[in-house]
Amino acid sequence: MSPDSAVPTAAAPARPAAPAMLPVMRPWLGEEEAEAAAAAVRSGWVAQGPRVAEFERALAARLGAAEAVVVSSCTTALHLAMVLTGVGPGDDVVVPSLSFIATANVVRYVGARPVFADVDPSTQNVTAATVEAALTPATRAVIAVDQGGMPLDVEPVRALCLRRGLELVQDSACAIGSTYRGRPVGGDATLAAYSFHPASCSRPGRVARWSPTVRSGRRGRGGCASTA
Repeated sequence: MSPDSAVPTAAAPARPAAPAMLPVMRPWLGEEEAEAAAAAVRSGWVAQGPRVAEFERALAARLGAAEAVVVSSCTTALHLAMVLTGVGPGDDVVVPSLSFIATANVVRYVGARPVFADVDPSTQNVTAATVEAALTPATRAVIAVDQGGMPLDVEPVRALCLRRGLELVQDSACAIGSTYRGRPVGGDATLAAYSFHPASCSRPGRVARWSPTVRSGRRGRGGCASTA
């Protein structure tokens, strides 16, 4: 068969147009942010440095915390919270049944067991009643999440933890800027972790803070966190 008499092949079907993207969020960035980033590059500091210390002081002031320390991620901050509270193998930690996977993962990082508590359908947060239902004889701590930035009704949960002698950690990853009873979320927590991931708010970097308090004979002063 000559090339001229070859059977023509069917044209490939046209690919459908990509659907329109629905952005989860758009960062609000401009020349001020661009200049701040450029100034950091020009300074020669590529890690830590005076801008980090400045950010820590500003964040602590904004939250009403004694101290804020930045680390690599909110996951790291929560992991350090487990270490600071002394949670380890053989311990149970109550966590919400609805949360980012890091909330449960950090419990496993220290060899403990996450126990899931139901959430209130109207807030997607745990309540004192759902936490109490999840307690076991081995429960050592509770990680309560401000899901999606919705402030947890933390006072009843805190009262329960104090009554049972449990450590309470607030996973406020998405709640930077939210308020609870007129105060910044986590502002009066013993230990709280925040996120600055773009999906959580607007800029990279995360934070945890620990306010001065006396719990189980231990005095807390610091916290943990950082820019990513």
